[in-house]
Amino acid sequence: MSSATAIGFDFGATTIKTGVVRDGSILEKGKVIETRQDGNTDALVQEMIDEIQVLRTKHPETKAVGFGVPGIINPITGVVINLTNVKGWKQIPLRSIVQKVDYVYGNKGALEAYVGHHKIAERAKEIYSAGGKEIGDEADPKNLSAAADRGDSLAEAVWQEIGLKIGVGLTNVIWLVNPDRIVLGGGVAQAGEHLFKYIRETIEHRCEKTFWEKLEIVPATLGNDAGIIGAASLALESEFLPKS
Repeated sequence: MSSATAIGFDFGATTIKTGVVRDGSILEKGKVIETRQDGNTDALVQEMIDEIQVLRTKHPETKAVGFGVPGIINPITGVVINLTNVKGWKQIPLRSIVQKVDYVYGNKGALEAYVGHHKIAERAKEIYSAGGKEIGDEADPKNLSAAADRGDSLAEAVWQEIGLKIGVGLTNVIWLVNPDRIVLGGGVAQAGEHLFKYIRETIEHRCEKTFWEKLEIVPATLGNDAGIIGAASLALESEFLPKS
């Protein structure tokens, strides 16, 4: 872990969280930016640049900026190829834009199109409607988790489906690299055992026992801060950094 200071952006389909990171810890959290879904990528990028400048003023020792984004990127060129859950984000040269404020860039993709907040909300509304109930603004991971805690069978059905999808994705990883531990972070992981039990169930159904009998699947210790810290750390340490 680098001892230098960097700014991390955790780019989600609902909000973009920011923070200044050093030695794997957040020194200061920045403004939470609402993720625009109107296709105005220039305005959203400008909001992020404005926040970079605010945090840079407070922390002039900052050396880099990193972005964790929910989609497909080219880590060599720094181009965001496609964010499936954020309208308009196709072929956006994010690195070159950010470098105009004197920083380097790095990011990773995610399975946002299948298990992101918008997809969970969409499926929750469909499942509740099929069950003869309506759900509006409460169709988000936090409220669905609370509903499952109260014994709501429809909320539990939502988590069962999401757990199946994540479990299928992780099964492919397990067959390939046979890990000892899988760490899941982000807001969705806060559903706890309502989600994790179905992930484990799916993996145990689809993998040989030797692959999962000692496998740990645990929530990220850093919780929602993991994306900020990871993006900032990657910006300082990535092998795809531009050569100086």
